Amino acid sequence: MNSNLKLPNYKPDNELAYWLALHHISGIGPRTVQNLKTIFASWEELFLASPKILAKINLSEKIIADLKNPPWHKIEQDLVW
Repeated sequence: MNSNLKLPNYKPDNELAYWLALHHISGIGPRTVQNLKTIFASWEELFLASPKILAKINLSEKIIADLKNPPWHKIEQDLVW
């Protein structure tokens, strides 16, 4: 496993990693994904958005918390697979 995953500021190096992280977040379905894609230019931009911005687009506190702390260890496993 990549030691970078233990760092609090871990940042994936491609859009696929962000896309996979998005799909690991409970409560985000296809309709929400489509809406988010119209608001943000990239998945990275979504994950880097401030909690205040995310709240303004009516995301729940739980989804915002999950966007701010995605399960990068699971994403790495997905990418290796």
